[in-house]
Amino acid sequence: MVHKIRAKTVDIAERFVAGATEGQSYSGSLFISGNTIYSYGYHFPIAKLDRRNKIAYFNKNRYSVTTSIHQGHVRRALQTSRFKIIEEGTEQLKKRIGD
Repeated sequence: MVHKIRAKTVDIAERFVAGATEGQSYSGSLFISGNTIYSYGYHFPIAKLDRRNKIAYFNKNRYSVTTSIHQGHVRRALQTSRFKIIEEGTEQLKKRIGD
């Protein structure tokens, strides 16, 4: 049986960048699904990772104060791990996730 990771939002962001493919914050507001991390639902992806090439497709749009905090946690974790960050809009990122 696989146990899902539950942790603080900053820890979920760091675990996502480190390779976790599932997990969520205690509140459920930030969660990982495969190579994508979301804020408050599938309608707002924060980033999709191409782990092999160390590229992060990052959502440049804003949604709420809390989502902006989530984006900051993910961006800092990506920068610390030296991912190349490519900014895209929400709809463009959703299309990429569908690929």
